[in-house]
Amino acid sequence: MLLSLNHLITRTLEILKQEKKIFFIYTIILTAITFLSKIIFLLLANNTPSLLFLLIAAIAAVLSTSAVIMLIKQSDDLLNKTAKPIQTYTAYILPVLLPVLVITFLINIVRTFAFNVFLIQGIIFNTSLIQLGGAIIFIIAAIIFGIWFAFIRQAMILDKRSIIQSFVYSKSLSKGRWLPVFGRIALMLIIVLVAQNIFETIVNGIYSFFPYISSNILYTFLSLPKIFVQALTGVFIVIYFNILYRHLQKQP
Repeated sequence: MLLSLNHLITRTLEILKQEKKIFFIYTIILTAITFLSKIIFLLLANNTPSLLFLLIAAIAAVLSTSAVIMLIKQSDDLLNKTAKPIQTYTAYILPVLLPVLVITFLINIVRTFAFNVFLIQGIIFNTSLIQLGGAIIFIIAAIIFGIWFAFIRQAMILDKRSIIQSFVYSKSLSKGRWLPVFGRIALMLIIVLVAQNIFETIVNGIYSFFPYISSNILYTFLSLPKIFVQALTGVFIVIYFNILYRHLQKQP
């Protein structure tokens, strides 16, 4: 029997609390990467070659992906009580960095392609019904494939599987229990999204008492709390997925 949503969330919070110093470091790293990227893009906004923007985006993607790889591996070791100092986890980056980046790129390409196909169909036939139908089909397909391949990164990083093996293995974990796995992932993401929105609403409410801010750079500095919370929830999601991944492995 699969662990309940409540048990999974409680266990994730316990790990976060027990190892708060380590996970705080990861949260700060992810926050810094996002924040500095935004600042650099703003500073280079005028008359900057597009290739430079692509280079900066690529560097940010490599850095954030590297941090996530370390986080996935170290959080799994913390669950198994075999964790090592954080700096030792840099050794796990290089062997899986390219495959993880490729997987992320392919998923984004497929999402963009599918969305554009349905959008173009709607424009050609000039009917919102086709757009709506296409959107529904796209959403359903995205959900199905999203659950099938939810654990690709864990399979590659924790079990050293190839890209193809990771696809197949991730899909096998939800075989015969797709709906329970979907429920535990979807409800967790909804809870996280609601929590983020509540926090951002509070922050926006506080900022509403201040004069209008026209400077994009100053606005980015003021958005630091939001970026931090987004990074923190990202850390939470990684730990949650690790716990669920290991649990599914033990429950064939």
